[in-house]
Amino acid sequence: MATYKLQGVPLADYGTAFSVFQRFAALNAKPLDELCFQLHTSSLDTLDAVLSQARLDRISIYNWRKFEAPAAFREPEFSCCRSARILAGPFEFRFSEHYALPEYDWQEERSQMCLLFLEYRESKQQAAGRGDPVSRVRECLHKVLMTNAPTATPMPPDGSTKTWEDPVVDTYMFTLPYENLPEVMFQFSRGLELTNFIGSFEFVGDRSFIRKMEANPKFAKQNYPDGLASRNFPTNTLFAVERQNLLAPVPNVSIAEAASLGKLDDAVWGSFPYLSLLRCYLTWRADGGELSRASRGQHLWLFWEKGRFGIEIGVEQYADEDIPVRRLVKPIDALAKDLGGSLKRGRSYVQGA
Repeated sequence: MATYKLQGVPLADYGTAFSVFQRFAALNAKPLDELCFQLHTSSLDTLDAVLSQARLDRISIYNWRKFEAPAAFREPEFSCCRSARILAGPFEFRFSEHYALPEYDWQEERSQMCLLFLEYRESKQQAAGRGDPVSRVRECLHKVLMTNAPTATPMPPDGSTKTWEDPVVDTYMFTLPYENLPEVMFQFSRGLELTNFIGSFEFVGDRSFIRKMEANPKFAKQNYPDGLASRNFPTNTLFAVERQNLLAPVPNVSIAEAASLGKLDDAVWGSFPYLSLLRCYLTWRADGGELSRASRGQHLWLFWEKGRFGIEIGVEQYADEDIPVRRLVKPIDALAKDLGGSLKRGRSYVQGA
C-alpha cells in the first residue's frame, strides 16, 4: 500500500482543485459518476448554501442531553441516533456505525449495523453493596439481546468480558441492527433500574429533521459537561455530512453536484474547517494499460483543511498476484509531472491506506 500527496501544482480555489482531481480520476478504468462528500460547519446558512448545490439527505447534528428514565430511548428521534456516548451511574454505553469492508469490490452500501460497547465499572466496595452485579448485568444483557436483538454478534466472536478485582470492570461489545438498538437500550436500562442518564449524541436526517433537532429544547448544543465531548471530534462543529467518510466512503453526491460546489462564494468557503471528496476501490490503469483489481486502498481524495486544498492518491498491491505498486503509480506520476508537479509518498487517514 502506498499513498502519495500531489505537490507543486497550484490549487488556488475549488474550481482549480476539482479540475485537477478529475484529471487523476480519468486514470481510473471506469468513469467516476459519484463521490463521497464530507463537510463540517456550525452554520445553518452555510449548510443551506451547500444544499442548494447538492441534494444531501444524511446530515448530522451533534448535541447532549440529560434525562431521568429509560423511556427516552423510545422517543421518536432516538431512532435517528447513529452515534452516542451515554453515562448512567457505573455504566457507560457507546455506539456507532459498524462497517466490515472487504479487501476487494465493495458494493458501497450504507451499513444498517451498529457497534455497541457497554462497560460496568465500580469499586469493589460499591459493587459488594449490590450483591453480585456482574452476574446480574450478564443475565440482563443476555435476556435483552435474545428477546430484542437475536442476531446480535459478540465482538470479538468469543465475547469481550473482563473482570478485575478492584475496581470491578465488566465490558461487552456487540454488533446489532440499528432497528433493534432503541429497544435494547430501553429494556436493558429498565431491567437494571438505571436512572439519571447523560449523553452526547449524533443524530442523522434530512434538512427538515435537522432543523427540528436544532430547535429541540431537550438537547443542548454547547457547553458540554465534564466527562462528555461532541461526537464530532476534533472539528466540534454543530453539523456534518458523512463524518466517517474516511472509514466508509459511501457515495452521496454526483460528479455534477461536486463540480457545482465551486459556485459557493468565498465567505462560505471561509467557514469550513474541513471538507473532502473521496472515492475508494478504484481500478487504476498500470503502465501498459493493464487494469488493477478494485481494492480498498486504491483511492482518490480531494480535501480542504486549514485554508488550503490537497489531493491524495492511493495505490495498492494487496495480494502477491496483484499488479505491483511501482507499475500502478507510473501513469499517476506521469500526470503529476505533466501538471508541473510531483508526488510525495506519505501516510494517509483513509481506512485501509
